[in-house]
Amino acid sequence: MESWRSAERTSEPALWRTVFWAAAVVAATLLLSIVLVLRDPGPSVSGWFYVQQAGMLVPCSAFALLALGKWRRARKAVGQRQAAR
Repeated sequence: MESWRSAERTSEPALWRTVFWAAAVVAATLLLSIVLVLRDPGPSVSGWFYVQQAGMLVPCSAFALLALGKWRRARKAVGQRQAAR
């Protein structure tokens, strides 16, 4: 019965690694868009653009940090389980 649990846990680090990189890419894209518009704002850019981008950047960055922590813990747990065998 334990074998199916360990098989499920083995794929957990891969899941959190994927979630982390996806959130990190979205956060980097949002940050880059803010920086590029700050450098050369067009006539149609208003303060609302910055509010929207920052409003999406904050939770996305927080989720990336959460996923990074879960990825590291899951990787450590799988390593400990493999060392215990």
